[in-house]
Amino acid sequence: MAKTAIEGATRGNLFYVYPEDINIPGIDYECGPGDILYNPRNLMDVSEELVTSIIAIGILEPIGVKKDADGLLHVVYGNQRVRAAREANNRLTEAGQERIKVPCLPPIRGNTEDEIGEMKIAENEIRKESSPLVKAEEAALQLRRKNGNIKEAARAFGVTEQYFKELLTLREASPEVKEAVQNGELSAGAAAEVAKLSPAKQKERLRTVIKEGGTIGAAKHNVKKATGKAAEGKPSTALLKELVELRSAGDVLGAKKTGILADDGFWTALAWVTGTLKTEKVKGLKELVDHVSAN
Repeated sequence: MAKTAIEGATRGNLFYVYPEDINIPGIDYECGPGDILYNPRNLMDVSEELVTSIIAIGILEPIGVKKDADGLLHVVYGNQRVRAAREANNRLTEAGQERIKVPCLPPIRGNTEDEIGEMKIAENEIRKESSPLVKAEEAALQLRRKNGNIKEAARAFGVTEQYFKELLTLREASPEVKEAVQNGELSAGAAAEVAKLSPAKQKERLRTVIKEGGTIGAAKHNVKKATGKAAEGKPSTALLKELVELRSAGDVLGAKKTGILADDGFWTALAWVTGTLKTEKVKGLKELVDHVSAN
């Protein structure tokens, strides 16, 4: 790394520096969660799409940097652009083409670490939506900086307290649940709900939640089932229809073979369908049973 990274830079309203002359925390030097410049995304692979874009049109958005006492530049925000620019330059050098420079805003001066942390998060979130898993890690870091004050941490993070709490819960999710979030099969809110269960129960309920749409509603319903807190309510049309068909075939106990005995509404539904519990006692149930029976 050059000791005075700004020297020799092309100047204008911005200044332009080769990405190799900008220090990336966690890559060019050790940087842990306790450092204000720590960025968990630096542990992930560089985006191929970003590298290709930089080779084609360069970097359009300037990055934020700070200069240390030795004159070295460090990324405050724009880590992924600098990383991708380095890879782009490797390919350009191999092809015998001119390397690109990174546009930088004037170095940040006179800000507290807390202000720099908020600035970094705000710019990254506005520029591009982070994945829920990355947000969860950043939320935990922000909470630490705010000494455990969730209200203040959520405000600085730019989200509601409820969503901030969901992100923190998401960190406790099992690997299977996190993978489902990463693959877009499960929303962050749904994953946070599932993460309230033990690891074994998370795995047990995950496929069902995904099958039901991966929504927070599906997750809450399945969490209640797993904890035995599901309120008795009108069973699904599919469940009623299956029970009606089994009764018509004179084989109600055949339900055991279908696996629907595991449904927490099975026994109530069975009582309704077999007449043990009069359908008139539950608003709308008689009409539903009649409709299912007729179809």
